[in-house]
Amino acid sequence: MNGLEKREWNAALQKEIEAIQGYGTWEEATPPPLAQFIGTKWVLRKKRDENEVLVKYKARLTAKGFAQVPGIDYDETVAAVIRTDTIRLLLAHCVQNRLMALQYDIESAYLNAPLEEEIYLTPPPMVTVTPGKVLRLRKSLYGLKQAARCWADTLGNVLATRRFRRSKVDPALFVNLKGSEFLRVHVDDLLYIVEAEHGFGAWLNSHFKVKVMGLPRYLLSIELEWNTARTAVRLSQKQYMGQLIRSWLPSGSRNIQTPLLPSEQLLPRQEGEAEAPKTAYQSLIGSLLYVAIIT
Repeated sequence: MNGLEKREWNAALQKEIEAIQGYGTWEEATPPPLAQFIGTKWVLRKKRDENEVLVKYKARLTAKGFAQVPGIDYDETVAAVIRTDTIRLLLAHCVQNRLMALQYDIESAYLNAPLEEEIYLTPPPMVTVTPGKVLRLRKSLYGLKQAARCWADTLGNVLATRRFRRSKVDPALFVNLKGSEFLRVHVDDLLYIVEAEHGFGAWLNSHFKVKVMGLPRYLLSIELEWNTARTAVRLSQKQYMGQLIRSWLPSGSRNIQTPLLPSEQLLPRQEGEAEAPKTAYQSLIGSLLYVAIIT
């Protein structure tokens, strides 16, 4: 990799490879006759905090899941996603009852999940294998169709040993009524609400590699502003809106009374006229709806 930041990116690539190998994600194997191979792709991004300060260079090796064959390479793929009203309800319950709120991040979450299917990878760059050998996956890898489902099942089984049960209303919410513990799960991002911590962080770290984030300040593009006594929390999405403005209005923005001129006339597309691209429009509308629903 070349460029001004090549040292940082190469270090991120190497760190990802070491993490994958450290989790026993794959092993060398002799492929059976007519075996299908899945390629890989590097996904690079710069992670920033709530103040837009660069935190780290993140490299993720992903499988080209689009090449997987349903019924052979994967079966179930559905994994629960937290409901937005559950987040608001949990935070309201926390401040009303003056409970403790802690945030945890599970590093390389998907690499903790065993894989049942027999899947072979074409060795990615930076990984050398014995001639005639390929890589057989033993753990889930980002990009696989079933990766989210495998991780959700793995985490659910671990939480069950601490008497956590999935909520019937929201499967991404785990509740331990005996310990009065509430755990909101969004992939590798956990929000823990409890009266006293009860060693939950140490227990979780005994199963996974966990980063303790402390009092939650940023959840799913939502900024949380707590008062000193932690008896109130304010939700906002100023940073998220700023990102949208920079993406869609690079020349800047200004306040207006209406999103469209009252005198503007919208006309149907004429026959033979090229259709406007939909993807960008749908992406923007989805982003604005997310803001409207959350805050």
